[in-house]
Amino acid sequence: MRIGRNALPLGAALLVTAACGTDLDTTRGPRRATSLGEDVYGVLCDRVGASVLAEDLTGGSYRAVCHRSEAGAFSDGADASALPPSTSQARARSLAALTTLARHRDDLIRALDATFPDVSIDDPSAPGDPARRVRLHDALLDLTKRLVPLYASNPLAALGARSGADALPLVPATTEALGRVFGAVASSKAARDALAQMSGRYGYRPAATALGAM
Repeated sequence: MRIGRNALPLGAALLVTAACGTDLDTTRGPRRATSLGEDVYGVLCDRVGASVLAEDLTGGSYRAVCHRSEAGAFSDGADASALPPSTSQARARSLAALTTLARHRDDLIRALDATFPDVSIDDPSAPGDPARRVRLHDALLDLTKRLVPLYASNPLAALGARSGADALPLVPATTEALGRVFGAVASSKAARDALAQMSGRYGYRPAATALGAM
C-alpha cells in the first residue's frame, strides 16, 4: 500500500501538536456533603426518571430533579426541552410523575434520614458485647456489600439443593419464588376472598400484627 506524499508530514504535525497539549486533568473536585436520605432519594429518583422517560438515554432531562446543581439547588420538574419532541399523553404523565416526586422531595429525604439516622448501634458482628459499637451507616454499607454477591451466587446450593430454582443465584431465585407465590394467590379465588375479608376488617387488629400476618 502506498502512503501519500503528504501523509508523513501531516502525521508528524499531529504528533507534535498532541505532545504540546496540556495534560488531562483527572483530579476530582470535592464532593458536596449530603445525607444518606438525599443519596437514597437520588438513586430512587434516577430509577423513576429512567423508567418513565426511557427515551432520555442520558438522563439529562431529570438529572436536576434528582441531584443538586453546582449551586446546590434542585429543579422542581424535568426539562422537557432536553427530550425528543412529543405531544403524547404518556409524555405528559411522565413529566407529571417527576414533578410530583420533586414536590415531595423534602418530605421523602427527611423520612429516609429519620429511618436511617447517623447514630451508633451495637456491633451486629459481636452480639452481646456492649463495648463493640458501630455507626448505623457503616453497618448498612457492610450489609449491602454482603448482599451484592448473592446476585451471582447461591450459598444454599452447598446444602445439597438440586432443583432448577435453587441452582439460580439467591436473589433472582428469591424474586422468582415470590412471583410464584403471588401468581398462585392471583389464580386462587379462595385466596383472594380471604385477603378481601382481611382488608375488610381494617382497624380490628394492631398494625404490627396485621402486617405480620401478611
